[in-house]
Amino acid sequence: MIVLKKHLAQDCGKESKYSCDLFLERHECKNCNKHYKNVGDLRRHQRLECGKEPTNECTLCGYKTYRAPDLKLHYLRPRFACSKCLRTYKYKYDLRKHVLNECGKEPTRECTMCDFKTFRTNGLNIHYKSVVFCMQCGRSYKNLQTLRMHVKLDCGPVACPKCDKLYKNANSMNSHFYQDCGRAKRFSCSFCPACFKRKQQLLVHMSRKHQYYMP
Repeated sequence: MIVLKKHLAQDCGKESKYSCDLFLERHECKNCNKHYKNVGDLRRHQRLECGKEPTNECTLCGYKTYRAPDLKLHYLRPRFACSKCLRTYKYKYDLRKHVLNECGKEPTRECTMCDFKTFRTNGLNIHYKSVVFCMQCGRSYKNLQTLRMHVKLDCGPVACPKCDKLYKNANSMNSHFYQDCGRAKRFSCSFCPACFKRKQQLLVHMSRKHQYYMP
């Protein structure tokens, strides 16, 4: 009955935008763009996972997960350990490749945007897909939300596209761009030659420099 009500409320009569109706992942997280099949999974992801570090970590190989049951399953899988560094692998083939090409050596694949290094090209490709970079300063972030916050508050200096004046961050530049840039200084001080583009700036000036408050 609950499933029927959900179908009537959300799906019935609506045309799917997906070519395949199996395993639809229609619910998108706005912060990291991951998709989920139902609202419950999306909400659990946003509450427990999005933008956070996994808290369950394997003591043998560094595997991390958000859920304790996943870590238990990880421990139950067969493992092949390197006798030198004790790193474990799921398959014997991967262990041999590690011993021949990796163990005791420096990683040869390096991210051009941050300090991340790896032995394998696919590991570098996964890294590039799992992080987002600020195009202005090159710093890396784990999701779009933290990148947007960085651009808004930290990243600078930012130049005004009209007058090329520099500001310490995007917030300050936007304030200048939309409120001041290109405007004439129409508000003049009655006590000195100072002029301002906004009345509020004039009032602040008069109260600080001349101890005068407008009635």
